[in-house]
Amino acid sequence: MCKDGTIHRCTPLDQRSKRGRAAILHCRHASSGGWRMSPTENIRKAGLQFAELERKAKNLINSRQGPEADHKSLDGARDLIEQLQIYQAELEIQNEELRDAQQALLTSRNRLSYLYHQAPVGYISVDKNGFIREVNQRLLNMLGMTMDACLNKPLVNFILDSDRAIFLGRFRAFFDMPKGKHMEICLQKSDKSALYALLEGRLAEDMPDSTANDKEFMLLTISDITARRDAEANLRLADKIIHTAQEAILVTDAQGTILNVNPCFEKTTGYTKDEIIGKNPRILQSGRQNSLFYNVMWKQVLNTGCWQGIVWNRRRNGEEYAEKLTINAIYGDRKEVTHYVGVFTDITDQLELEEKLRQSQKMEAIGTLVGGIAHDFNNMLAGIVGNLYLAKKKSDKQAELIPHLEVIGTLSDKAAEMIAQMLTFARKGIVQMKPLALNHCINEILTGAGWVSIPENIRLNINLCEEDLVIKADQTQIQQLVINLLSNARDALAGQSQPAIETHLTRYCPDKFFLLEHDLANGVEFAHLTISDNGCGIDSEQYARIFEPFYTTKEAGKGTGLGLAMVYGAVQTHGGVIQVESIQGGGTSFHLYLPLIDMVLNDNRDAPLQMAAGKGEIILVADDDAVVLDVTTEILANHGYRILQADDGRNAWNLFESHFAEIDLVILDIIMPNMNGDEVAEKVRQLRPDIPIIFATGYDRQHVLSGDNELENSTVLNKPFQYDHLSHLMRTLLD
Repeated sequence: MCKDGTIHRCTPLDQRSKRGRAAILHCRHASSGGWRMSPTENIRKAGLQFAELERKAKNLINSRQGPEADHKSLDGARDLIEQLQIYQAELEIQNEELRDAQQALLTSRNRLSYLYHQAPVGYISVDKNGFIREVNQRLLNMLGMTMDACLNKPLVNFILDSDRAIFLGRFRAFFDMPKGKHMEICLQKSDKSALYALLEGRLAEDMPDSTANDKEFMLLTISDITARRDAEANLRLADKIIHTAQEAILVTDAQGTILNVNPCFEKTTGYTKDEIIGKNPRILQSGRQNSLFYNVMWKQVLNTGCWQGIVWNRRRNGEEYAEKLTINAIYGDRKEVTHYVGVFTDITDQLELEEKLRQSQKMEAIGTLVGGIAHDFNNMLAGIVGNLYLAKKKSDKQAELIPHLEVIGTLSDKAAEMIAQMLTFARKGIVQMKPLALNHCINEILTGAGWVSIPENIRLNINLCEEDLVIKADQTQIQQLVINLLSNARDALAGQSQPAIETHLTRYCPDKFFLLEHDLANGVEFAHLTISDNGCGIDSEQYARIFEPFYTTKEAGKGTGLGLAMVYGAVQTHGGVIQVESIQGGGTSFHLYLPLIDMVLNDNRDAPLQMAAGKGEIILVADDDAVVLDVTTEILANHGYRILQADDGRNAWNLFESHFAEIDLVILDIIMPNMNGDEVAEKVRQLRPDIPIIFATGYDRQHVLSGDNELENSTVLNKPFQYDHLSHLMRTLLD
């Protein structure tokens, strides 16, 4: 039956499959305007047709009364059978369409499932408590986990410990209103490695065809941003490297317009980044080099992609400077030049140093000339002086000649002094290598007067081994290098609250690594001299240059820059090794290794001075100079005194406080660490007002004790003092 109510009859039952199906298709085509209806519409229509056939069947049954009624019923039955055949065919078509629709739906579902699980990002659904309810295969692959390991587990379990607090703190707000928000979180893979992820979400209730239950879920997109973060980290690192580089760097485009510069460029040129960006590097040109120079330079850059050389440029303030410049071309994917990078270092100071070196070489040439003529001049002067001595002996009776001979002698001495000064100026003195007892040499410098000026507020700790360490050396050079190192240590202690210098001397037997590192022969032993301070230390920039001639960090007039260069040269002359350890703000240690020789030298030191004997009195001696303290103690003990030793002011007071009733006399160094001698004396006099005190000092007494600082029954003895003089003072005060 068509839309207009016309019934299309199908006659034989065996043709219902074909003709009935054709009639149905014709009816569908006519009723739907030529378009095929959906399975849902077909089912609805079939239901209406079934109800209509059911109604007709009931009417047919009720109308069977009499012959005429039977005839009508037969016709109605035939119509009903035909309609049932049409309906049966309709149902078969609908079943076929439903199967096709089901297959299409299954195919679509599989396709969507594939897209869901193989998407380039991870997908999960979480409930309001943060439990995972759905997860795609991509995220499982990203984490290296299985479906069972993730489903119905808290999402926080898969977040790195360091980020869990952040996630938990933001999850509720993220869940309540995720649209437009994102969160970067570090997830933890199954192998415990990190996966940096970007979380973006939306509520399930915001999606089409959502249900009431969907508001309890949030859909999250998880993107692996590990590579992006690494790239960003590399970019930040590259930016830091550029900005912290000690070389000036500028970047231009292919046309030479400056795009970027680093802080060192600003410091070197004086131009700020804002001032220089957009300009051409020719703004820096000084005019020292002509256009031909730059044409050759850029021709090489274009041909080879690189150029290196020295360029003279001009700073913003007009000052000219020399730079060592390297230009590199940067190429794009199509091998075209996209940028140029220039890296340069200000070498003005280096060129000045080279000029000084050339000047030094000139002086060396002069020294060679001086050395050549000095021998002859000295020989002539020796002849003059010898003959002058004879002339004086033979002219005893000719008094009028004596003044003239004295003038000749004076002029000869001046000439000899001038030659010596020229040799010293040219640094052409003769090196005399002789066996030297290093212990005694260093001890003489450290304890003797006039070698190096070290203030008494600096603690000088001397640790020299007892065995004699004999080296083959020029004594003058060894003395000078020790003095230079001590002077450097002293200067480095300026402003320190507890300044100290440590000196150690020991025998050193090197291992194979030391010998290999310094290319030394096996079987060599060394005297290891260490001079350390707890001063300002050496920064990394200065560290690389400390042995360079003329390099100094001291202010003008305070240093020549030759002290450590001389130390280095002297160590090399003696076949030794020098090493430096330094911590900025923590002090510096110089280690000198000088080869030993197998020799025993005689000890020719002077015998002790004779003094008046003591009577068993107890003497407290306090001095921070260990050598002075030990020598004084030994001499006094050998002459009848009993000694209590203290190496600083606080120890002196502690000893006196413990033995104040027994001590007969106190000898105090005035300048000592922790507590000065005059402070100790004030405390001593509070317990023993009458005890005699001797102050020993290297300072002028008028600048040490004056006015209110003068104490009764005390005296001051200047260093270095004679011990017989000390014994007379002691006996005077004690007797």
